[in-house]
Amino acid sequence: QNPLLHHLLARTYIVTKDLNRAEESLKKAIELKNDLIAAYIDIGNIYAQRGNIDEAIKQYNDTININPKVIQPYMLLGVIYEKQGNINKAIENYKKALEINPKFGPAANNLAWLYVEHSGNIDVALSLAETAKESLPEDPFVSDTLGWLYYKKQAYLKAVSLFRESLEKVTDNPVIHYHLGMAYYKKGDKKLAKQELETSLKIKKDYPGAEEARAVLKKLG
Repeated sequence: QNPLLHHLLARTYIVTKDLNRAEESLKKAIELKNDLIAAYIDIGNIYAQRGNIDEAIKQYNDTININPKVIQPYMLLGVIYEKQGNINKAIENYKKALEINPKFGPAANNLAWLYVEHSGNIDVALSLAETAKESLPEDPFVSDTLGWLYYKKQAYLKAVSLFRESLEKVTDNPVIHYHLGMAYYKKGDKKLAKQELETSLKIKKDYPGAEEARAVLKKLG
């Protein structure tokens, strides 16, 4: 009758990919302790893994109703809504996560990216990206976000440094190669720009920015 043991058993089932038994154990844990936040989140994650996105959203919202001061469900909702293209709802949830902890790097990074990609305030986005970098200094995608913001601010040297830092950890990401290529192009390093843009398109023909990469390569000849 110990809810924590049922939760521990569920975590074991999750590791072994037995999601049905994991869900049963999690529901038993919640039956015994109906405010066991981690169990609610784990059930939501199981629904998300299965592709039952509406059920996952409901589960994360149930978690928030039990304890609105827990960051994780807001972050998970933000990611789901971002993938769905519901940018306003994604922004809303990342903001709520940051209201709980203004230094929470993942939410700061994702919110900064949404602002820069969807005509938000660039200065606010830059501040968020810098917060994310302080919190997650080794994360290559945080470096990429910050680099793209410096690119937008026309600080191309800083942007190049951050993109190169990202690519030391993630060598096969076409978007980061594209970002680096664009920064080189704006800086006047045409040879390096061409190299990076060509690399990006070799890795993947279609990605956000691929069209611009091809257009710049035509100009470079």
